[in-house]
Amino acid sequence: TPTPPPPPPPSVAAARPLAESYGSLEEKLVCQATEPGGMRATIPREDLRKLSQAVRTLNASAVAQQLEARLGAPEWQRRLKALCVLEALLKDGHADVASHFQARVGCVAALQGSAQLSVQERTEKVLLLLGYDAAAPAQPAEQQYAAEAEAELASPSPRKPAKRGAKKKHAPPAGGEPLNDLVLLDDEPAPSPAAPAPPPSAPPSPRTRH
Repeated sequence: TPTPPPPPPPSVAAARPLAESYGSLEEKLVCQATEPGGMRATIPREDLRKLSQAVRTLNASAVAQQLEARLGAPEWQRRLKALCVLEALLKDGHADVASHFQARVGCVAALQGSAQLSVQERTEKVLLLLGYDAAAPAQPAEQQYAAEAEAELASPSPRKPAKRGAKKKHAPPAGGEPLNDLVLLDDEPAPSPAAPAPPPSAPPSPRTRH
């Protein structure tokens, strides 16, 4: 009796976990949360709360990279949902996500020019959470610190009060000759005028010889 052939191996796609079809769990989480379809353009608050809890069990830096990629998506709905996720993570205190976008704030600030008002408004909220004024042009954190340090060095230092007894040059009196290299001491008494010299004594009278 011929031996039956062995069963075919399972499909690679069927044996592979769902996360691997996305590349990582972080990519799966962000991709599913920012799908442009659905009845609403934004994400419900309860879904954002659950998503934020899930991020604490994943690589937050990888989640931030996935969100950055979605901020440049062609669909405005995907960009808006990525902003919603980012806003929720910043409010929940995800430090790795905050530091990632503070160093790359330009990818967020670029959405201020969106044609969709909802995207503009959400962008302003995210910029404020990142510590930037939405009305001012945003710049990376490194450039901001360098600009602040340069401005501090360029600002004139406050003038120190003059010490008692310090030398001070006085302006020449009006209508008189200029005082050349005349230096006076402030707050010191002026020297008293010298006493007049005593008159010379009269010579002795000659003695009369007798």
